Amino acid sequence: MRGWRLWRAVALALCLLAGTGTVAGAQERIQSSILVIEQDRLFLETWLGAQLIEDVDAQSRALALENREIERTLIEEEQALTTSRPTMTPEAFREAADAFDARVNRIRSAQDAKSQALIEQREQARAQFLELVLPILGGLLSDYGAYVFLDPRQVFLSDDRINVTDEAISRIDATFTEPGEAEAQTPPTPE
Repeated sequence: MRGWRLWRAVALALCLLAGTGTVAGAQERIQSSILVIEQDRLFLETWLGAQLIEDVDAQSRALALENREIERTLIEEEQALTTSRPTMTPEAFREAADAFDARVNRIRSAQDAKSQALIEQREQARAQFLELVLPILGGLLSDYGAYVFLDPRQVFLSDDRINVTDEAISRIDATFTEPGEAEAQTPPTPE
């Protein structure tokens, strides 16, 4: 019985937070001081986000191919070293094995550095994206009479009417692209 009262209290609190709904055109627009927006969808589903991340994704795919090729080559080298072991003195084998291990560690460090650089580029692209769309998101806050955006991953329970992700995506795409002009527009490249 106690759990039921808790759920009723949560539902009542959400209703009070949501305020009163108003109708704007054919779409119901809720008045709420809190809105929900899915940051990942904004970044991945808008033309601008896709353009900013396109090069990083291409570099990531190229790095994955490079890593597979390096792995194949190192496996072949390791097998050749193992095969030649019976013909080598223990000292010569140890020297060759140590050199191989050192080479593997250098390669691993270099590939890890490349991977880290791509992670940083992705983060920079995301930060640049948010900087560019901030005025649009501010307009959404104003239009809804809201004060804050929350990510749905931080919300336990909410009314779907306060999730404005689709509208934000539409506004961002309308601002940064026109139908048929996507190829002509190039967003600033992340530094």
